[in-house]
Amino acid sequence: MNQNYNNGGFEPELYIDKDIFACIVFSVVSLGIYYLYWFYTRTTRLAQGLGRRGFACHDNGVLNIILALLGFPIIGIAIMQDDLNHLANSRMY
Repeated sequence: MNQNYNNGGFEPELYIDKDIFACIVFSVVSLGIYYLYWFYTRTTRLAQGLGRRGFACHDNGVLNIILALLGFPIIGIAIMQDDLNHLANSRMY
């Protein structure tokens, strides 16, 4: 990855290029454990990155894991999307 995302406004911890096929394969092979690990790390990195930018963002990693284990991962994804929307809205103005 030779692109400099800082010039485009991206911080490296918020944009890490992952191979989606590898994530799916690892999730299937590990019977979903890799998905839980991936979900937790994405949530904590998002919270850390937003915190560095001055946003009051809570680390919802454990909450998202519990929701995923209970069968509601879409709620965790919606929480992550809401945090990203706050970041996008702050950049527009």
